[in-house]
Amino acid sequence: MTWARGIDLGARLDISVRAEGLRAHRRGHAFDVVTTVTSDGEAIWSARSAYLARGAGDPTAPAVEVPDVAVVPPGR
Repeated sequence: MTWARGIDLGARLDISVRAEGLRAHRRGHAFDVVTTVTSDGEAIWSARSAYLARGAGDPTAPAVEVPDVAVVPPGR
C-alpha cells in the first residue's frame, strides 16, 4: 500500500480497481487486484493485493515469491 498524503474532508475521490497478473499456481490460479484512489488527478492512495482461486493447479508452476513490505505511516 502506498499513501501519498491524507484525504481532505469533502474531497471528490475517483476510485479505480482492476485485476491483473493472472498466473498459474500450484494450487490453482493467482491474480492481483490493484486499487488506486485519486483526487483532482493526483494519485493519493494505491494498493496491490494477491488472491488465489483454488482449483486444478499446475505442479510445474514456479513458487510464489512474496516481497518484503514495510508499512510506514504518512509523515514519517
